[in-house]
Amino acid sequence: QTLASINNLTVYTFPYPILSDDSKEKVRNVWCAQDPAAAWDDWMLHGKVPATAHCDAPVEQILALGQRLMVRGTPTVFFANGVRASGALSLDQLNIYLN
Repeated sequence: QTLASINNLTVYTFPYPILSDDSKEKVRNVWCAQDPAAAWDDWMLHGKVPATAHCDAPVEQILALGQRLMVRGTPTVFFANGVRASGALSLDQLNIYLN
């Protein structure tokens, strides 16, 4: 929700399925949705769980990337300058990294 309040920002999202037993299923449902960006926003901003969907989602590749980058929790944010922040950030904290 904090990110939604920032203008002129590009976010590349890699849903990292490590929080619960059904995380992989949830990631697949978002990835395979007719409009993945809308499904993600609906879930993250409005609590609307994505509908069941099936496709060849790259869940294992995303997990492997997270492991290579030593991501241990969500959210983890990587900024353009290489700075990494783990955990939810306030708007003030985000602005420090973005400016």
